[in-house]
Amino acid sequence: PDYATSLATLAQLLAETNRMVEAESLQRQSLAIAERSLGHDHPHVAICLSNLAFVLRKTDRLPEAEAAA
Repeated sequence: PDYATSLATLAQLLAETNRMVEAESLQRQSLAIAERSLGHDHPHVAICLSNLAFVLRKTDRLPEAEAAA
């Protein structure tokens, strides 16, 4: 879970610097780790999903963002 948090933090930094492809990849990795480590119902997984949805919205992929959120 700590590694997932670190990936998510780095992904947020990349998103802030408009490096969305890299940010999306790290957000997806963070989500996968959190789901495996904590289970699908954990609050941290919800945060990971929200972060991924943010990146998808920023890249105008609204249907994917809605599915993630």
